[in-house]
Amino acid sequence: MKRSIWAGISALTIAGTLAVGGTASANEGGDTGNPGGDRVARVCNNLDTINAQLDQRLAEIQRRIDWLTEKRARAEAAGRTDLVARIDAALAKLNDRATRVQARKDKLAAWAAEHCTTTA
Repeated sequence: MKRSIWAGISALTIAGTLAVGGTASANEGGDTGNPGGDRVARVCNNLDTINAQLDQRLAEIQRRIDWLTEKRARAEAAGRTDLVARIDAALAKLNDRATRVQARKDKLAAWAAEHCTTTA
């Protein structure tokens, strides 16, 4: 019984020390400067990469739409109305995603025109 008491006291002491040490090290960070400015610079520097990723996403969505459209035509020709309904639901979701990605791309272009300066 004495051992379990000492083990418990030791565990509490170690946990308390770690908690105090973690709090102290978290408070040493100090002022982080201007994180907003860092974000603007990071986005402006990676604008081409971000646009390429958005274009890639739009192309992937379009490939899926094309594939599902072909699959829908085959299902409709086979008289599979249940499958046609499921494909229509999937197409609606993909069209919604494409609209949202395009809106995000347009918003990024407007934001970049306002915040990013190009130097030649």
